Amino acid sequence: MLVLDLDVISPEPKELKLGGRTFNLAAIPFKTSLALYGQSEVFGKMQALQPVTAEEFDNILSICADVLNSTSDGERVDSEWVNKNVTFAKMPAFIEFMFKCAFDDGKKKAEADDHGESTAQE
Repeated sequence: MLVLDLDVISPEPKELKLGGRTFNLAAIPFKTSLALYGQSEVFGKMQALQPVTAEEFDNILSICADVLNSTSDGERVDSEWVNKNVTFAKMPAFIEFMFKCAFDDGKKKAEADDHGESTAQE
């Protein structure tokens, strides 16, 4: 019998503290991750402090709210909440952390640990 038990895969917590709340972004659902990935070009522009359209910005805020809601058991947030709590200065770090949580499966760290290498913790 061949069995794949995906319930045993439990990523380590990846906490984001924002607006007096804590969100664990360790298990962002696949569909939400794909939506985030679909905006990677816009995120790149924002990180490079290049202009984005109002529509692109609204989409980003909505997707960010979706990510936070998908990982929270508490009160839901909306794009307006994200807009109020993520300042211009926080946006690059916020974007980078969301992408890291969505797409870094920890394999590089695990591989480095297996080979006795150290990795920088952020």
